[in-house]
Amino acid sequence: MADAEDRSWNDGRDYRPQSGPPEPIVPVPGSVPPPPVPWNPAAGPLPSAPPNNSQSVGALTTGILSMVFLVFCALLAVPLGIAAIILGVKGRRQAQSQGAGTGMATTGMLLGGLSLVLLVVGTVVLFALGIGAES
Repeated sequence: MADAEDRSWNDGRDYRPQSGPPEPIVPVPGSVPPPPVPWNPAAGPLPSAPPNNSQSVGALTTGILSMVFLVFCALLAVPLGIAAIILGVKGRRQAQSQGAGTGMATTGMLLGGLSLVLLVVGTVVLFALGIGAES
């Protein structure tokens, strides 16, 4: 049989098993890393971040909170749902005037409205079943 020194891969590269762990790659003392690639003005301006719309973020946050509080404390879901709808309308207007996306504002409005609808439906169902009334 052939020795380990004589073995090779199918593509002709030599296969030589290492004796022990590989040596760690350590930078040479005194060496300097390569400089970063400079910005090319001919490539055009750097892309800017989309404008920040705090009312849309507020609508989404209050909409999510209104859905959470709908389960735990329905009294807090009402003002949070109303706030989500108001902030969502204002946030959509502001986003459209800035040319930004309206997704967060729309989602906040929908969650706030959905929490209010579910609260009303849940209250009607509970009273219809007689759970909220004394017998």
